[in-house]
Amino acid sequence: MYAWSETANAAVVQFSFDNWRVRFLLPMPEQSDFVADSRGRKRPPSHQKKALEQNIRQRWRALALAVKAKLETVESGIAAFEEEFMPYLVLPGKKGQTAGEYLLPQIVESYQTGKLPPLLESPNG
Repeated sequence: MYAWSETANAAVVQFSFDNWRVRFLLPMPEQSDFVADSRGRKRPPSHQKKALEQNIRQRWRALALAVKAKLETVESGIAAFEEEFMPYLVLPGKKGQTAGEYLLPQIVESYQTGKLPPLLESPNG
C-alpha cells in the first residue's frame, strides 16, 4: 500500500511494508524563493515559475533516489528494513509522528546536557 498527498508547502509519501508504516515529508519551495537568481538578479515571473518547477522535480528525484538506495541497502543485507527506514517509521499511538520526529529532539537534548532522557536510558543504567 502506498499513498501521497501535496499541500502548498510539502508533499507526503507513505507506504507500508510488512507491518511497518513509513512516511517521508518532502518540503516544497515557494515561488518567492526564486524571485532572484544566484547572482541576485531579479527573474521575470515566467522564469521564476520555471525555476520553481525545476526545483520541485529535483526534490522528487532526490527522494526517489534516497528510497531506492535504502531499498538496495536492505536487499543487499547491509541493514534490516526497520534499521534503514527507522527515522521514517510512523509510531503507533503517537498521532502520526515518525520515530525521527519523536526521538530527534530527545537526542539533541542529550548531546546538549550530556544525559540520556529516561526513554533512551539502558534498563541496566
